This record gives sequence, structure tokens and C-alpha cells, in this order.
Amino acid sequence: MLTASIVDQAFLTSRNPAGFGVRPHYFPEGAAAFLERYHLDGRVFNTYEFGGYLIWRRWPANLVFIDGRYDRILFDETLMAAYDEAHRSPGALDRITAAYNVEILVLDADPARRMVHIGRHPGWARVYWDPVAEVYVRRGGRFTNLIAAHEYRLTRPETSLAYLVAYRRDPDTWARALAELQRAVADNPENELAWQGLAQEYGAAGPSALEQRLEALTRATTILAGMRATGRLHGERADALLQLGRVEEAKVAAQTALRLDGDLLRPRYVLAAVAERRGAWTEARDQLRSILTYLQPDDPEAQRIRERLEVAERNMRGESNR
Repeated sequence: MLTASIVDQAFLTSRNPAGFGVRPHYFPEGAAAFLERYHLDGRVFNTYEFGGYLIWRRWPANLVFIDGRYDRILFDETLMAAYDEAHRSPGALDRITAAYNVEILVLDADPARRMVHIGRHPGWARVYWDPVAEVYVRRGGRFTNLIAAHEYRLTRPETSLAYLVAYRRDPDTWARALAELQRAVADNPENELAWQGLAQEYGAAGPSALEQRLEALTRATTILAGMRATGRLHGERADALLQLGRVEEAKVAAQTALRLDGDLLRPRYVLAAVAERRGAWTEARDQLRSILTYLQPDDPEAQRIRERLEVAERNMRGESNR
């Protein structure tokens, strides 16, 4: 059994990749650093899986509610039931935090395991978020000044950033949402969701925010290096570089995007534009033809691409005649 366990942990089980140090993007490292930075000491109501890490990182400044390293065999069943109920009921959360004099929550930000009611709870203010964890503190307690300066009211750890679009209707609200995203990356420079949100909103701001958009895209792609999903971000980065006139860098970024996801259109547009600027008409033709295969024949964009394709082919014939 011991041999089988060693083989399983070393070679067969992917949940714990081989190596030293803390598993990236799994434990609340950013949240723990935030607790340290702002001296948020005291008892914590925490997500089950975070307990062991928080004990290692924050004891004795913080005393956790539950330590998830030993499964449920060492815990009172009544306590476990109260913990589960607190995730479903605001009243249950109030009772358990009052009973244990808890003023700090460190909760999983994963939508599948998130405390669904906490965002609407009037008694708690969110003062930190990243893709792994959120930190809430009790209103009306000893963290009043922190709430006034640091509460996140508009932004949140959602993988879909579509919710940010609604804020653009009101310039003041949009500015406050941007300020929250900027604060989120200051709180944790590894917060890729906040960087992606900034990139999206800087893109909506237009040419005046092009440099900021490029920086946000660069930070996001660096954090998520190698993941297929970053192909889209590399494509957007290529587009920003092209607009800034950094043509060779744009080409490299577009090629990286296509290596990660060969079905993307944006990097093909960038490569076609780079080839046109350099007078590489054969390459431009090939990229434009490739784009057409993704467009419906009656798409207005297809007509514009066909016009550019005619120009490329005309220039190719002119070069061959010379």
C-alpha cells in the first residue's frame, strides 16, 4: 500500500505537481499578503481548503475557523454543519461569526465554491479580491477606515468581464471601476483577472489609453504564460503593438497567438497588415485568403478583405512584371 501511494503521488496524481514551494494559483497567497500588509489580525472565518495554508502563513496573528488538512474526521459534526449552513444562509453566517467573534472572512473566489450570498450581505465589506480568494471585513467594527479607503463595490473575480461594459454608460461609475481595477493590481500584481479587465477597458477608452492597454495585456500574458487561453490576449497585444507602430513586435506577438490558438482571427489581421506595410505581398495575400475562410461570403468585412486581397495580388503582378 505504501509503494502504491508513493507511485500515485509521484507519477499518477495531477492535483499536486512535482516541485518545491507553494502551488501557484491555488492557495490564498495574495489574500494572506493583504492581511499582513494591513495588519488584519484576529479570528478568521475561512474556506475549508485554505485553513492549513493560513495557519502556516499567518498563525498566531490570525486564528482560523477550520483547518482543511485533516478532512472531516477530526471536527465536530455540529461545527461542520454550521460551516456548511453559513455558505447558504446569511443568518447562519451572522450566528457563527458572532459566536466566535470573527471580523474577517477569507473565502474562495471560485464561482463553483463561492459563498453565494456574501456579495449582498449588508454586514460585510469586500476589501480584497483576486482569482483565488476574497477578503471581507465586518462593517461597523475596527476596520472602518480600511473599508472607507479600500472597499471594492464594482469589480469582482468573474472570468467573464462583460459586467464591466455596463459601467461605461456613466463616466463617474466607469472611472470608479477603473480605479478599483488599478487598486486590485496594486494589491496583487499577479491578479490576471484585474489586468485583463484593465486591458478591456483601456481598449474601450481609445487611442489615448493604448500604452496602458499594452502594459495590461503584457502583464496578463506573462502571468498566464503558455496557456492556450492566452492566445486571445497575445492577439490583442499584437493589435496594440501594431497601432503603436511597433511592427516587428506585433508580428512576433501575432505568431505567438496563433501557435497557442490557430483559430484566432485578430492575429491574422495583424500579420496581413504587417506584410502590407513591409510590401511583402505574397505573405499578405496568404494571410488575407486565410481570413476569408473564416468569414461568410455576404459578410461586409469579407468584401473589405477581398478588396485588400485584390490590391495585394495586383502588387504581386507588378513585381513579377518588373
